[in-house]
Amino acid sequence: MKKICLAILVGAMLLISGCSEGTEGSGNDEGSYEGDSRGLLYEGTINGATVYLYGGMSVLTEEHHSLATGVLEAFDQAEVYGESFDFPLSRREQEELQEAVMKYAPDEDGLREVLSEDVFQQVRDIAVEQGGSWQYLSRFKPWSVRNLIEYTGYQNSSLSSDQGTMDYFKQRTTEEDMETRALYNYEELILFHNEHSNLIPIESQKQMLKDTLEEIEAGNPGKTELIRAWEQGDTQALEAMLDTKLNHEDSGVQDYYHREYKGHNQEFAKRIEALILEEEKESYFLQFPVLNMVGADSLIEELEKAGYDFTPVEL
Repeated sequence: MKKICLAILVGAMLLISGCSEGTEGSGNDEGSYEGDSRGLLYEGTINGATVYLYGGMSVLTEEHHSLATGVLEAFDQAEVYGESFDFPLSRREQEELQEAVMKYAPDEDGLREVLSEDVFQQVRDIAVEQGGSWQYLSRFKPWSVRNLIEYTGYQNSSLSSDQGTMDYFKQRTTEEDMETRALYNYEELILFHNEHSNLIPIESQKQMLKDTLEEIEAGNPGKTELIRAWEQGDTQALEAMLDTKLNHEDSGVQDYYHREYKGHNQEFAKRIEALILEEEKESYFLQFPVLNMVGADSLIEELEKAGYDFTPVEL
């Protein structure tokens, strides 16, 4: 059953890294896009160091276009590359994370008792697909089963982390022997996610689980819209997607997204400042999930509250 637990873990990491942030209703799904992939790029100064903040995508399809020249030039100018978190590769690290998942996931009430019949059938089929059983999966709460469904949807889609901007820049750092930083280690991030997820009321957990099943069944149109908005660097469309989450009709889901985005961005801002104040580097290129870069409580807003000015780079 370790496979199920690992799938839940990877699903959580996909959610955290912005893979699953698309929502319906952005209005950005018409026509084709022929230009370079832009994302969002900001430039500012902290402690005399030039800092580029880039909103990227952890997973993409093979069809996405090359990154805009301005993004590549910013990376080339940087002395240090950093991103929001590192991901464990060793078996020992994965086992440690599985223990962290299990610390928060067990559901004493029994998952079968809280799900409707149609949702139960769908989740049971997914458990079997992942090499597990319903009996084992019933130990988990709906929010952790949602992580499993996200992972399964990712597996069955054309999305790949190999195509994402995080993997791309990591490969570049290896090729160029560039210094790297991670603001969170994997365990901190998973515990943050688990603790916040555990605060979601059970009815809201069920709603999020149902929303995810419906999104995957419909072919993940929200992810397509997210990728299109990211490619075009369409701040307005990205903000609309984020607003849909932050204004979800279920108040428990709404509170969860507010905690996740605002909490992460506040902590990201503190850690960026602490990192750069401790070092004597001249320039940084720091990458984050693109939706963390937009909205009233964005990473940019949090850094500006701390007294640092960041301006968008035209791409």
